[in-house]
Amino acid sequence: MTLYPLLVFIALGCFALSILLVTRVSVIAARVAQTLGTALCGLLVGLLVVTMHRLPLFGAFEALTYTVFVMGLLELLPNPLQSKSARQTMLMGIMATLFLAPLLVCSDTMPQPNFFTYGNPLVVCFFFGRLTATGLLAYAGIAWLTAATAGKRMRLRRENTIRGRNFLLLGSVIFLVSECAGSMWCFAGWGDSWRWSGNFFRSAMFFLLIMLGLHLPTRWKSHAHRLSLIGSCTSLFIVACVLIRQIIA
Repeated sequence: MTLYPLLVFIALGCFALSILLVTRVSVIAARVAQTLGTALCGLLVGLLVVTMHRLPLFGAFEALTYTVFVMGLLELLPNPLQSKSARQTMLMGIMATLFLAPLLVCSDTMPQPNFFTYGNPLVVCFFFGRLTATGLLAYAGIAWLTAATAGKRMRLRRENTIRGRNFLLLGSVIFLVSECAGSMWCFAGWGDSWRWSGNFFRSAMFFLLIMLGLHLPTRWKSHAHRLSLIGSCTSLFIVACVLIRQIIA
């Protein structure tokens, strides 16, 4: 269906345009462009569900468009400070553009064909949970970065530090649930939960890295700038790994 790549490129243009709008026009104009980009990504997800009769699960197209949709929805949540923050709006535009940009150079601009294992609830939970966690972690990274660069705007820093921690925690929980589902799928299919020992080891390392932002020493929590930087680096490192994986795949 030629509609898929067209919608992807229009959504990418909306998010890229929002970066220019926030610096040259206004935050409101930039957020309108981001809302349109989010709506287009939502339309892509909806078309996938209707035509393929399943949730987004695998492949660059499904992973990146759904992740940006999750980020965009979270950005649209009511927050008076957020709607007035040019920096956060710009970071959202940059992050969404980076996520969708690999689709310009890769041939994966269509949903993956259905595979027989996609009817297994454990498989769905494993792949869909990972994608959802990625979107939450990416948004947590935006909130942390906004807090880290808030300067003397202490209320903006405090509010985004809380949001960053909350979404980091929620993403961690969903990531762990998806890993448990993957382990059970592996056991049901191969009779051994450790068949993917290399992959599960890397997953465990990611989970420990995520938890680093949630278990910092108490004395560090009084340094808001340091806390924000560590939280954003934790989230964005994982996001970078996802992007690199999609580009070289």
